[in-house]
Amino acid sequence: MTQVFHALGFFYVYLLEKWNTKMSDKKLLREYYELCPNGICKDYLTESDKRRIREEGVVYLTGVIQRADAKNGNGRIYPRKVLEREVEKYKQIINENRALGELDHPECVSSGEVLTVEGWKEFVDLKEGEEIFTLSLSGDLEVQKITKRIEKSYKGKMIRIKGRNIDCEVTPNHRFLIVNRKNEYKYVTAKEILEDSIPDMNKCYIPKAIKNKKIEQNKTIKIKGITRERNGIPYEKYEKWKQELEVNAELFCSFLGFYLAEGFCQGSQNVELVEGNLKVKKGAKCCQNSFVLCQKKKENLPKIESLLENLKFDYKMYSRDDGMKYYVISDARVYKFLHKLGKAKDKYIPREIKKLPANCLEKLLEWYHIGDGRTRSYNNQKSIFSTSEKLMKDFQEILLKVGKSGNITIDKRTEKDRKIIENGTVRWIKAENSNDIYNLNISNTKGIYLDKRHLVVEEFDYDGMVYCVNVPNSNFYLKQNGKVHWSGNSNTISLSNVSHIVESVWWDGNDLMGKIRVLKYHPKGKILEGLIKDGVQIGISSRAIGSIREEGDAIIVEDDLSLVGFDMVQCPSTHNAFMIKEYKEHKPRKKTKIDKLSYHLIDILK
Repeated sequence: MTQVFHALGFFYVYLLEKWNTKMSDKKLLREYYELCPNGICKDYLTESDKRRIREEGVVYLTGVIQRADAKNGNGRIYPRKVLEREVEKYKQIINENRALGELDHPECVSSGEVLTVEGWKEFVDLKEGEEIFTLSLSGDLEVQKITKRIEKSYKGKMIRIKGRNIDCEVTPNHRFLIVNRKNEYKYVTAKEILEDSIPDMNKCYIPKAIKNKKIEQNKTIKIKGITRERNGIPYEKYEKWKQELEVNAELFCSFLGFYLAEGFCQGSQNVELVEGNLKVKKGAKCCQNSFVLCQKKKENLPKIESLLENLKFDYKMYSRDDGMKYYVISDARVYKFLHKLGKAKDKYIPREIKKLPANCLEKLLEWYHIGDGRTRSYNNQKSIFSTSEKLMKDFQEILLKVGKSGNITIDKRTEKDRKIIENGTVRWIKAENSNDIYNLNISNTKGIYLDKRHLVVEEFDYDGMVYCVNVPNSNFYLKQNGKVHWSGNSNTISLSNVSHIVESVWWDGNDLMGKIRVLKYHPKGKILEGLIKDGVQIGISSRAIGSIREEGDAIIVEDDLSLVGFDMVQCPSTHNAFMIKEYKEHKPRKKTKIDKLSYHLIDILK
């Protein structure tokens, strides 16, 4: 009878997965422990356990699996009261023989960039504690600190999802944040997408944008007055420019958008046209006061002049024979602000501007498009472009904050010479005299629908590095191959990846101890057993869902903690917590009917 229950116990794992799915709207917490080295841990095995070792060759691991009321390697503290409550719940799962765990639980991507408060960063450049953008399940954009950064080698299956608006490679258990047909946020794994196991999958989508954008009217921007010496500046202007400049934020963002597209810092207002180009007059001092806007399209000239007048900027206008207009504006305060934003290939949007509310950022985007934008006539699809990759990445962030999204493509102009035809005349531009153009499309679509008529979803073998980050909201804004979407981490137990089962847990002071049996007839269990027998030191990682709060230099786990399970890892973070191994070589026994029934149930549930 015991054997029958042991076989049927695998069925309960299905229920465990369903339970984990219900918990997916909470936040994922990870905790890593090393397991006790030989000779340090006590002998925690019963006589029955030792008999199974002798007769069946079972492998056990024992040691510290979690710790209460102490700062762990990542700075988190689990209150004893909260952890005790969750351990008692977990004991029920143990008693039902379904406390399974995975071998080096994969939850990563092959490469990519994450949107931080400082802009886009590659995974390799991220640090724990760094602030990144996340999405609350109410649809609000939030900033949270990275609680765990993952960078490790991985050999196994990867899943590629590729379409017009997505191009990513992730491990099978990597989670995606999706919106279902009821307009609810849910998490699903890449493997579920591959296997079409999501209800009404073609009506679900991976969000690219945010539902809610914060609108704030009548905001102003303050630009500091100059502190340098007068140096030839007229007295009245000098006295004016020493004072702080306060301007309407929407107006200034409109101006800044156009400047980033069609402007540059000249230095002096004493200029003249020389062979069609604006030059500082001979003998005139360059006082670092002036900046220039250029425009040739006649329909835009009244808009520019009206904008400058509303901002009350002093300016002069110069005209070229071909219709090009130069607006030379003089204000040392604004010059100082603009000059730090770089030249053509280096331009960027400063952080203080990117933090403005959506109505201001929409003006920034609108006026940049007037300068360096395109609109397709047949579908009204808008895009912007620049030789500055950084600038287009900044606008990709702006799009997110105004409820839109966009993907970046590169027009490679530095690889070969280009032929240009102007007014019937052909001329060639050498590659070394060219710059690559970064194009950013502006999309109003809310997400990437999981409709396989428009997606390629395939599994492939992978051997390389994988990366991920953990944050309280369990999601982050990811860019792979220029395409963006919201991505999450995995918190479910995958049957195909289970390697062990927790048989008992108990307290030793504030240390939570555990006894774990390696699954002998499961592929991942065999891998884990082989690693142990080859002398590899094995660590353990707890997986839980909950929220955290900062308290001084510590991170306190809140009362809503929910313990999910324990996974085997190679490189934990807590000192002196390696597991002790107990096993003995033996000859395999003959498989029984109960064993065959167990295998059959596993195959059904895979």
